[in-house]
Amino acid sequence: MLVYFRPADGPENQWYSIMTVTWAWLRREAEGSQLGAIWPALLIVPDGPRTKIEASITDQLSLGCSLVIHNAEPLSGVPERADL
Repeated sequence: MLVYFRPADGPENQWYSIMTVTWAWLRREAEGSQLGAIWPALLIVPDGPRTKIEASITDQLSLGCSLVIHNAEPLSGVPERADL
């Protein structure tokens, strides 16, 4: 899942995105990769129901975006529903 966010101190029209995965997904993909892999910046959240995952994303973003924007390219404009 891609999560779109805007840093609190950033311009209103500049959004970032980060691929968000659960620990179970990451383990499954890493174990299934025979040739190795190059991973994009990932926000790894705990396994669990959607409410737990969403709460974890909210907690991580409230810590400060500098944690999650490393190697991310900003999006111009506001993300459209089709991008979500």
